[in-house]
Amino acid sequence: MIWPGTPRLRLTINRVPGKYAAEPSLEPPSQREGAALVGRHEHFAQDVYRTFFEADLEVLEGEQVVQSAVLRLRENYEMPGIEDFWLEVDGKEVRDAPGATVPNVEVPPGKRPVARWKLKGSHARNGLELKLVDAAGGLVIAEVLRPRPQDGEATPEGHKKDEGSRQLTTPLPKGRLEVEARLELQNIKGKVDSKRVRFVIPGPAHAVPETLEDVPDEVTIGLFDPDHARMRGARWRLTMGTYVREGTAAAGEVVFKVKELPRAQVTRRFKLEWGQAPDGDFLYERELFLGYDQGSNDDKAAQRLHNLGYDIDEPLDRNLRLFQRRVGLPATGKADGPTMAELEEEHDTLSPRQLTAPPAPRPNTVGLH
Repeated sequence: MIWPGTPRLRLTINRVPGKYAAEPSLEPPSQREGAALVGRHEHFAQDVYRTFFEADLEVLEGEQVVQSAVLRLRENYEMPGIEDFWLEVDGKEVRDAPGATVPNVEVPPGKRPVARWKLKGSHARNGLELKLVDAAGGLVIAEVLRPRPQDGEATPEGHKKDEGSRQLTTPLPKGRLEVEARLELQNIKGKVDSKRVRFVIPGPAHAVPETLEDVPDEVTIGLFDPDHARMRGARWRLTMGTYVREGTAAAGEVVFKVKELPRAQVTRRFKLEWGQAPDGDFLYERELFLGYDQGSNDDKAAQRLHNLGYDIDEPLDRNLRLFQRRVGLPATGKADGPTMAELEEEHDTLSPRQLTAPPAPRPNTVGLH
């Protein structure tokens, strides 16, 4: 329809009926293009869940409405999401193997993987962040791959593309680590969708010296069940090389008189079994370190953690993070002063504290003194 004079457009944006009030009327600049009257307006929602359901478009001559139409914007809106996500290292794709329950792809340390993605829906106003976390949930790397446009800021052209990629600026750390790379699509309130890729950074676990600098005269070992309750009256058996000793821990403690053994027979590790099952077997078994107070700070931490149930074959920083979270310390993965104080307190006093948070899995728990 062609109108005489100088008509203009008015756009009234409505929220969900009964929940949000109508937006103020907007009058985008309008002009004739041939026989058509054209007006352009871009409106930024505060977040994806407050999307407009409909809008009223009116043509006015002066203050008189001469034509109107209802635009149902919701029908044109598709919820944003991540269709696909993978990493690329040296030109090779890194993805989760179908049906794999643990990471089975290795990515060497020092590499800077390229993150590649395919998005779907109306994602242009969303940001993308990549988070790499270890098996203990500790943050390894976090990088914003695509910033979320702020209110009032125009949508970058690159955000309108469904596919994209970006190389990490931070190289992968050294040391064996199980990593989960999480790509998060985010709006103003946080995560909208996410996908993951898991891989392993290869490297040796923490190794402690096998020789003992000094041999203690004796050590006392406290026996506990998985609920940290002392196991009084538990049967036990201690083995170091050819030396085997058995007994009953009336008070829930075993005193190992190391000085009774020839020096050449004393090793850094020994095996302890305790808690007899109905069939006569022992319920729990643990290889323990005798020289837990010798070596570097990391050596001392690794051995104490292992004695408490955190396997020494796992990365030390992972075990430290698990322990730090359990006792309420910042999960730095470092054997710092506060961590060593808490670790020595729990390991050396024979009385693991009852904690409100669930402890790390420790099916066979001991304390040494």
